Amino acid sequence: MVAVIDTEALWRVLDGVPDPEIPVVSVVDLGIVRAVTPETVTITPTYTGCPATQVIEHDIRAALDAAGYHGVAVETALAPPWTTDWISESGKAKIMDFGLAIESRLVLDRKIRGTLQYMAPEVLKQDRVDSRADLYALGMTLYETVTGALPGYGRPSIALTSVNSSEIG
Repeated sequence: MVAVIDTEALWRVLDGVPDPEIPVVSVVDLGIVRAVTPETVTITPTYTGCPATQVIEHDIRAALDAAGYHGVAVETALAPPWTTDWISESGKAKIMDFGLAIESRLVLDRKIRGTLQYMAPEVLKQDRVDSRADLYALGMTLYETVTGALPGYGRPSIALTSVNSSEIG
């Protein structure tokens, strides 16, 4: 009797594989994992010749083996080429929280992007933002690292927005 492999379970395993260059985001969130079947996981590197591709293949293989999926092959497809359009919304937020810009053009739709709890009040008010907003996010990260929680933990996001916005004049 042959066991049927659940592709949703494979996706969950792959979602636990961090990108070696930006470890806060998974290879699934980055859009590197293009297709999953019971027989094959297909990946597309962020660019042809990317030195991290072999590391990613190794890490995926290790995760699949650890989860008992020894017979699932890992293949690399270079076409179509990877694009930032393949990054998931949660991946974009994680990348922004990590301090990397995800959009190089002006944001004209006035949507707030990123994780609310790490945003400086001026970002929330959509005022002029400079490097101090990054220091605010760093401070929040350090606070969370030391205490194990963010200020206002347990309060709804809208309450945090009101508190953060009232902190600046």
